[in-house]
Amino acid sequence: MRKNRTYDRSDAEIDAIIEEARERQNKHYMALMNCPKKNRMYHMRNYKGLEGVIVMGEWCLGNKDITTARVLGDE
Repeated sequence: MRKNRTYDRSDAEIDAIIEEARERQNKHYMALMNCPKKNRMYHMRNYKGLEGVIVMGEWCLGNKDITTARVLGDE
């Protein structure tokens, strides 16, 4: 067990992070659609990474639509 965890994040804090991740993901998506081909990989990588942040945050908050398999990338 890691000793540097606080476990004192509120649902509101997690929701704020999820919302920020969605906003950033949207920016990367828009950039992906409008950028030169050589820059697409950067935006796609960030888009997918933020997708993981969003799914994990939703899972932590107990969203019943987010399965453990989805969090682990099996869905």
